[in-house]
Amino acid sequence: MDADPTPDELLAELRELASLDLESVTLQDPGHEHRPVLDDVDAVERQADTVVVVTLTHGDRRVVGSSRSGDTGGSVDRAAAEAVLAALDELVPAGRVEWHIDRAELLDPPTPQRPTVAHVAVAIRTAQGADVLVGSAIVRGATHEAAARAVLDAVNRPIVPLIGP
Repeated sequence: MDADPTPDELLAELRELASLDLESVTLQDPGHEHRPVLDDVDAVERQADTVVVVTLTHGDRRVVGSSRSGDTGGSVDRAAAEAVLAALDELVPAGRVEWHIDRAELLDPPTPQRPTVAHVAVAIRTAQGADVLVGSAIVRGATHEAAARAVLDAVNRPIVPLIGP
């Protein structure tokens, strides 16, 4: 009985069978470079409220969105999520989308084995219809920053055609 082939032998056989140079193959996400990127999230506390300012980059464009919250921690997370939508409104041509934050919350308290996760639901209406998009992000620092990342997680695929050329 023949010995099992090594990984290098299997790779060589695949190359031969497929007539393919596997070293030159790269996997790409064709929409990734067209998606907005979160540059900065600032929360400025004032006497009666907190203002959250979000900066996004899309190609060579930088856009800013802001939102105000009350004085509770959860409302600052929601304001960060709303600020992302306000910034995205600067990228999407008028009339292509209506959206709002349906829910912004932190899931279950963290444990040593499970980190805190920000969860956001974005209600969206476009020419194709209405939907609710859900995104999440692990909290690494401030919870409002994770809420902002969760919005981009929710809208990262549908945003590309909305922004358009």
